[in-house]
Order: sequence, then C-alpha cells, then structure tokens
Amino acid sequence: MSSMEFQQRKHAFDLCVDDTLNVFLAREKGASEYLDDDLLAEAHARAWGLLSEEQKKEIWGLSADLYALTDNEKVVVTDDQPDDQTLASMINDAYEKQDWRTLLRCFRFQPVSVERETIEYMRGRAWAFLGFPRVSLAFYDNASRIQPASATYRYFAMNQVKKLGDWEELQRRCERSAIEMADDAMMQLVVGELYHDIAMNKPKPGLDMIALEHLDRGFQLVPSQNVRESILGSAVASRAFVLTNLQRMDDALQFLDSWIKKLPKNAELRSTRGLIYLTLDYAKAIADFEEAIRFGTALALPYLEVAKNMLNQRHYKEIEGLCRKGIQLSHRDAARAEFHHLLGLLEILSKQNEWRSQQEFIRATGLAPFNQAIRNNERLMREGSRGFTMPKKMLRSLDEIMQSRRDIAEAMSVH
Repeated sequence: MSSMEFQQRKHAFDLCVDDTLNVFLAREKGASEYLDDDLLAEAHARAWGLLSEEQKKEIWGLSADLYALTDNEKVVVTDDQPDDQTLASMINDAYEKQDWRTLLRCFRFQPVSVERETIEYMRGRAWAFLGFPRVSLAFYDNASRIQPASATYRYFAMNQVKKLGDWEELQRRCERSAIEMADDAMMQLVVGELYHDIAMNKPKPGLDMIALEHLDRGFQLVPSQNVRESILGSAVASRAFVLTNLQRMDDALQFLDSWIKKLPKNAELRSTRGLIYLTLDYAKAIADFEEAIRFGTALALPYLEVAKNMLNQRHYKEIEGLCRKGIQLSHRDAARAEFHHLLGLLEILSKQNEWRSQQEFIRATGLAPFNQAIRNNERLMREGSRGFTMPKKMLRSLDEIMQSRRDIAEAMSVH
C-alpha cells in the first residue's frame, strides 16, 4: 500500500467513526435532517468503500457498542466464544499491551467479571488513545451516568471536552461538578485546573481567581482523602501557574518548594519550577531542569535548555543524547528544529563532521524555514564559513512561560 493510499484509508476510517457516532446520536434525538442528508450519505458510502475488512468490523463494533448509551447493547455470541476465565485473561493482556482495538473487541462479549461502568470507562480510554475524543467522551459520559458519584469518570470526560476545545461546555461542566461534588478533593482540584485552562484559552476577567479558589478548596480536603499522586502533581503545577499568571511568582515558588519536598521525585514539578525560574534566574532554572531530566520528565523544554547550556560551555559529551530524547518528546516542528540545530552545531564544533552537520541543518531548516538563526547557520555551513550564531542562554518572558504551561499539562495528563 502506498503512502497516499494509507492516508486515504485512514481519513476514510476517521470519517466513518465520526459519522457512526453522529448517526446514532441523530437517531436518538430524532434529527431526521441529518439522517436524510443525501450528500452525507454519499460521502459515507465513498469512505466505506475505501475501508479494509478489518476496519469495517471496527465500525460495526462501534455501532453495536453505542447501544450501551441507551441500555440496549446486544451481547456478541460467536462459535469461538471464550469462557469467562479466558476472556478475563485476554482483557488483561490487551490492557497491559495497550492493544486498544483488541480490548474493545473483548468487551463485546460482555464479561461478567467486569462491572458495566468499568467497561464504559475502558471503552472511553481506548477511543481516547486511538485519537477519537468525541467517541471517547460518549463512553466516559455513560460511565458517569451509571456511576454519578465517581469523580474519576467526570474528570476523564471533562478532559475530552478540553481536547475538543469546547470551552463553554467545559465551563458548564465545571460549574455543575463543583457544586455536586463540593466535598470531593479530586473534583475540586480538577475543576480548578480546568478553570485555568479556560482562562488560558478564552480569557475572561476573574477566571484564574475562580481556579485558585477551587484548587485551594481541593488542597484543604486532600489530607482526609486518597488522591492519586498524578492528580496531586498536576494540581500543584496548575496552582503554581495560576499564581504566576496573577503576578505572584514568589508565592508560586514557595508553594512548589513545599510540594517538591513532599514529592521529591516528581519530574514535572521540577520542570514547572524550572520554567518559572526561567523568567528570573537562569542558573536555578537549569538546576531544576537537570533534576527533571534525571527523574524522567516528559517535557521537551528541559532537554533543550540543558543541551543549549552544555553547548555554550563546550561540554559536548551528553548533548546528542539530550537532543535525541528531546526530539522524541517534542510535539511541534519548531521545537524539533531547535534540537536538530543543536545537533548540527555539535557535529561541526566537537567532531568536525561537516556532512553530518549539514544534514542536521537541512532537517532544522525544513522544520522551521523562517527561523533566522537556523537559516544563517545553515548558510554559513554551506559556504564553509565559521562564526556560527550560538543558541542564547536567556531568560524568557512571562508570556512564553505561560505558553509552556500547556506542554506541562499534556505531560502530566492521562486520557
């Protein structure tokens, strides 16, 4: 299969998944204008014709699964129906391997050993990891409908609303959940974080103060309740960023200091403090970033800043490993370009390998064609000149740091 055919089939599958959900929801709401739309039906037929047999089975499976939203799901019965023990083993194996498609197929046998709300929750996780937030949201909401007292199910559902960028709906859910689960530490922390997300994406006066109110309420409740470290760490980082956004950086740093003592191996808290220090004290920022890397941060920026610092100090030994890891963690082309730029400089400064240096510069300019520093160095490399512009060790503005907050949130999030 050619690359173009693969992309066409993938696009067709995405369209069919979306259309299957839309048709189901339209049928439940009696929205005949959607069901009778000839153009949509024609587009669906064209997409369906591009699918493999395996993809068609997945769409049929989703169509059957969606009936769980109305308590009308049908149990799949086949000649090779596994017994309960075998099915439980298959489910556990698929989950351990993160084989989400197999996991979805297993749940169609309706295993008696798994509660119904857990099945719906795991369907939500599977579709989230497969990259379909609308489908994921439908199943998370169903898990929450079955078990309304679960803060976890609401949290995962609201995360998908955030991924969809529906900030008004997210605020409505925050308002409702904050009232209905006023004494739940996890929900108050989550609501506070999400209000800060809304403030960052749809700025309105007072949203960060509301975020701070809920975060503080959540932290007051934490000592008497069992809250997962991942939730706690994410909430600590969010409260620090809220305080930073409110121009209370000293308070943010003191708060982080106290929690890093409690969670000393939490890499992203080190990354968060490093980011804030990056507006104030470069040496302290690098120290935190080095610790974040040691504890396995999932954020690319610490790798970039530490690698730049080492390059400027001519400490070449670890730079390549830092850059390769940073490329893996980067979500944006501009960030990957920075790492390839550093590798290009490393090759020429430490190894005198002009060919490899040029290849890295070419990769960097391809990813960030309008980055003037990279373009100038690439030109110097081609001309056989020297006097390269070294990446600057510099403090960042508050706006730049707040943009990095999204990367921290992504690094700390679960689907």
